[in-house]
Amino acid sequence: MMMHIFQWSCTWLCIVFNDVLAYIIKRFGDLLFWDRNRLTRETIEGYTAAIEHKGGIKEVWGFINGTMRAICCPDENQEIYYSGYKKCHAVKYQALSTPDSLIIHLARPYTGQERKLQELQLVDDPDLVKRFHIYGDPAYSLSYGIIFNTHMSSLHISVEYEFARLMMLCRYNGFKMVLKIGLSPVAAYFMVSVLFCNIHSCFHGNQTSKKFHCNPPSVHSYLAAA
Repeated sequence: MMMHIFQWSCTWLCIVFNDVLAYIIKRFGDLLFWDRNRLTRETIEGYTAAIEHKGGIKEVWGFINGTMRAICCPDENQEIYYSGYKKCHAVKYQALSTPDSLIIHLARPYTGQERKLQELQLVDDPDLVKRFHIYGDPAYSLSYGIIFNTHMSSLHISVEYEFARLMMLCRYNGFKMVLKIGLSPVAAYFMVSVLFCNIHSCFHGNQTSKKFHCNPPSVHSYLAAA
């Protein structure tokens, strides 16, 4: 269909598509790693208020978790990408979500063999790190503001829901046979999908923002810092 519309070969269209992905990541990549302009003390305090109102836990402003996406068996370094836990070759991603339904931090991709994803040290203000916390499952050590509380386990599903919604809206990330390390920008597909899902949330909100009664920013506000 695309070849018929644009009158170009499949190879040429793939090159253009991947170049567009590279441009989007270069242009908006900082928003995926950490939006320092929008994530001010006032914004974080608003997140803590929303979580406290819903879950009764004070001074928690976000939820951290990781996901593993299966990929096609690579031609090289197969042992690095193989996950003994899932019994497949995979790439892992770590994300931090907030009550307004946005993924406000996406770490670099990890190989399937790496155990647990990295700890966070994103906020430069020591007082902010000391006062406010991120909720993570027991696999995360109690450092860099990451805490575990069994009472909040039901709320932690919000970040898992964001991963599920991403896979629903951007299903290409679920077809492992086309995710070929070395032949296609596998991580770029996922990163741009996160960006587009955040934009979708800015337009429409979702289950998470409604649950916490915390509206996402406008698209203009979200993209303005890029």
